[in-house]
Amino acid sequence: MAKIRVLPDSVARKIAAGEVIERPASVVKELVENSLDAGARRIVVEIAQGGRSRIAVTDDGEGIAREDAVIAFQPHATSKIRHDEDLRSISTLGFRGEALPSIAAVADVELWTCRRESDIGTHVRLHAGKPVVVEDVGAPPGCRIEVLDLFSTTPARRKFLKAATTEAGHVAQLVGRFALARPEIGFELRQDQRSPVTFPPAGRRERIRRVLGTELEAEMRTVEHDGAIRVAGFITHPHVALSHSRHILFFVNGRLVRDRLLQHALMAAYETLVPRGRYPGAVLSLEVPTEEVDVNVHPTKLEVRFRNGQAVHEAIGRAVRDGLTTRPARGGVEVVAEGRPVYAADSGAADRSPTSSSRALRLVPPPAAGRSPEPFVAAGPFSALRIVGQVFDGYLVCEGDGELWLIDQHAAHERVAFERLRTARSRGRVETQAMLMAQPVEVAAGEAELLAGAAEELAACGLEIEPFGDRTVLVRAVPALYPAPSIAPLLRAVAADLAETDRSRALHTATDALLATIACHSVVRVGQRLGETEMRALLAAMDEIEVNSNCPHGRPVARRMTRAELEGRFGR
Repeated sequence: MAKIRVLPDSVARKIAAGEVIERPASVVKELVENSLDAGARRIVVEIAQGGRSRIAVTDDGEGIAREDAVIAFQPHATSKIRHDEDLRSISTLGFRGEALPSIAAVADVELWTCRRESDIGTHVRLHAGKPVVVEDVGAPPGCRIEVLDLFSTTPARRKFLKAATTEAGHVAQLVGRFALARPEIGFELRQDQRSPVTFPPAGRRERIRRVLGTELEAEMRTVEHDGAIRVAGFITHPHVALSHSRHILFFVNGRLVRDRLLQHALMAAYETLVPRGRYPGAVLSLEVPTEEVDVNVHPTKLEVRFRNGQAVHEAIGRAVRDGLTTRPARGGVEVVAEGRPVYAADSGAADRSPTSSSRALRLVPPPAAGRSPEPFVAAGPFSALRIVGQVFDGYLVCEGDGELWLIDQHAAHERVAFERLRTARSRGRVETQAMLMAQPVEVAAGEAELLAGAAEELAACGLEIEPFGDRTVLVRAVPALYPAPSIAPLLRAVAADLAETDRSRALHTATDALLATIACHSVVRVGQRLGETEMRALLAAMDEIEVNSNCPHGRPVARRMTRAELEGRFGR
């Protein structure tokens, strides 16, 4: 007997259905997408026992004509596709009829529908994928589909469902995401005996507040980028660092998608703003020409493929970076010079001159002979603060506008140095200072080759090196802001960073990581006492850079506490 057989149609349908219908939320997704394609303005989702026993989706869309109501449950039936060419430019969320046969293959289904221009509706009941009732009924315009006893015909699939509360949570999360994608449409979720969750038509920001919470919405800023690929939405302030990526949501032409390219573009833009292993929040919508995106690469239509992925990546990166850029209004006198800040090694003086150590970094230029340093003029929120002092030789204590500020001097100075390095690099090359004598630095096995291979990019970042044996390189020049005696730790850190660099990262991302390493080793550290002039210079420098909320490794620069919060801690 032949070993290879053609499966019965009923078995083949159940296997195909398993690719689309994984759990109750899968059913809800397919039905809600159909409702949206039908022009619905209000959609109600109902579930019982997490969707195991009943799922119902009701909409006020255009409805289905009687002659189409039965055909819609036949395999490969759709009103959206006529020719092969249509597959190259899909503008709908799904094909009405594509999901319905899959759902009917694994559950009992009932449909009530009525066209807007008709006085008579249609009722269809299906069992095991076959219609058992087709009749005229009175029904409001739109469509209502009930799915009963999900996976009743495939018990093996049913036993893999999670607890009812878990499945209900997935449905609730999905409805919330639809509400974010289409804020102009009203949604309602009804679960067993619980009070309904409603999302009346609203603006996108109000929807974010309702779905993701008031605290996260308050930390979000607008993103918008126009072009062949349009990006719009909201992203969180850099100091928000979540332990999960669940609040990163992408919508492509109105379709909720999971896409590694989009996530990578977002995280690359936050590369120097959030610590590794932490995530921002984002709700971003992309409008891409339909012929430039393939939405049929996965049965659930959650994944997409872009014809020009690089262009999409660049559009998101540019939009997010522009949205993250802070441009403080400048007033008064520009006080921060492009020189190198000084932090004196002498820690005994209460207020040292910024020129007391020629080997340290300078934030202010030395005053002319016989003249005192120019006073700092408030030009932004940081320089407007009143300095109270320094604690633990690492944190500035300031006050202003009814708030107490604690500022990490290393994180703040690191951000200043990084932004100056990045600005210089974007203009062509970082200013260097040549060594009087090339300094040999020994590195770990294999790291010399990594450094030599990246010599051109290192030189553009101000670090000029050349190989000198198997485990040694010669350093001939360093960035002008770098203290010469500390070359060896810097080079070893750069080598280690190159060893861990993902070669697939975009050039600007890899360069930012390199500049962040240089900045980190170039600046004042916790444990160095500062004088008031140096503190003032640092605060003024923070106002002169575009992004000043986090160090380039994602740690926060400052923490604030209102007077009311402080007094509350003392029971006032």
